[in-house]
Amino acid sequence: RTEALDGGAASKQVVVKAKITGAVVNGVVRRIEVAPAVFSVKGTKEVLRELEVVETEPMDLNNASVSFEKKVRVVLPSGVTLEEGEKGEVAVKVEIEKQ
Repeated sequence: RTEALDGGAASKQVVVKAKITGAVVNGVVRRIEVAPAVFSVKGTKEVLRELEVVETEPMDLNNASVSFEKKVRVVLPSGVTLEEGEKGEVAVKVEIEKQ
């Protein structure tokens, strides 16, 4: 849902998805949790119309062999900013099951 703001700007809640690269060692990724999972962003109505998901900075799983949690920044597309009060950072929890 997009809400109109002053001056032609709009705000919207979007889902945050962890951008994962690499592969775990001797295991399999069972679950990836992102908290918070939703962010409030603002931009023009045109920019926000197509925007449903934003990604984090890449998280490399190479050499990972146990579950871990890491704080990473959210990457916003051009013309999109965070609503006041949003930190721009999420905690990503990666659950790895040993094989």
